[in-house]
Order: sequence, then C-alpha cells, then structure tokens
Amino acid sequence: MNNKRVIYIILFFLFAFFSIKVFETAIRDYNITNENNFVLANVIENGNCGTSGGTIKVKYNDQLYTLGIGRSDCINANYSIGEDINVLYSKRYNYLILPDSGVKTGLIMSLCFFLFPLYCLIKIIKK
Repeated sequence: MNNKRVIYIILFFLFAFFSIKVFETAIRDYNITNENNFVLANVIENGNCGTSGGTIKVKYNDQLYTLGIGRSDCINANYSIGEDINVLYSKRYNYLILPDSGVKTGLIMSLCFFLFPLYCLIKIIKK
C-alpha cells in the first residue's frame, strides 16, 4: 500500500467523523427550530470574543447553558448580564439555541464536510 493511499484512508476516516458530528449538530438545531418553543433565558455571563464569535452563559429552569453568538454581537456587547433573552428550547435534547443561530448554514457545512471524505473514498478505490 503506497503512502498516498494511507493518507487518503486517514483523511477519509477523519473527515467522515467530523462530517457526521457536524450533521448531527445541524439536525439537532434544525429540529429545535422546527419545535418553535420560545422561552426566556437570563444572561448570567459574557464569554470571551474570538475571531469567529463568542459565547454567553444563560440560565433557564435552574440549569446553565452556553450559547454561541456572532462576532458582531460579541464585540458590540448585545447581550447584557441580567437581561432576559428569547431562545429556542427543546425538552427532547435539553438544549437551547438562539433563534438566529444559522441552522441552514450548519446543514450546508455538514454537506461540504461530507464531500471531502467521499472524494478520499473515490481516490482509495481508484488506486
């Protein structure tokens, strides 16, 4: 077995794993969005801002949740500690997301992550 084939096999498994994880997250968020169960959560902590966004911690039903927020929301401090915000909640997943969390983007990204392992598999089979 040559080195390229080994690399393609490793890449196949690596990207297949990541594509499954991204797809599971995207489907979860899609299902939460479809449940359309809006609740109020209280912001208790602002996280650090990074290059692609940041986080906030909220409390709902005496449980703490961490929500990802966009970079502009983080830089502009759009969420204040003590503020009640509308979020989508799923009892099935016991998970909260923001209403504008980019569910469609996650589904598209999961498809893109799936295409690369498919390419690697084709390269493995052709050799």
